[in-house]
Amino acid sequence: MATGDPVVVRSPPDAAAAAATEETGGDRRGAGAGAMRAWLRYTLARAGLFAAAWGLVWAVGFPWLEWDEVSALWTALLALGLSAAVSVPLLRGLRGELSEHVARRAHRVATALDDSRRSEDG
Repeated sequence: MATGDPVVVRSPPDAAAAAATEETGGDRRGAGAGAMRAWLRYTLARAGLFAAAWGLVWAVGFPWLEWDEVSALWTALLALGLSAAVSVPLLRGLRGELSEHVARRAHRVATALDDSRRSEDG
């Protein structure tokens, strides 16, 4: 550093914004956008699995069931259980990606809170 060069000191919010920008590959929208995309992909995958399971249970049970509110409820409950069981191994990657985003955000929030406490104390 040459004499006369300005010294740049970042405050905690600027440091958090810089970390978020680095983490998202220069995306100025912040790290929340990646977490939202991960949440949306996981949610849509779960909804798709439920729809497929519901269709399967309905196709298998339709010839034997009289279609009314009770059979619709049982079809939905069976499809919910089936899709939950199938989603454990099938959506492991999406769930891991989502949990990484949540963990990073929790770490950023905890760090910002600690920095804020330190600045208030001292």
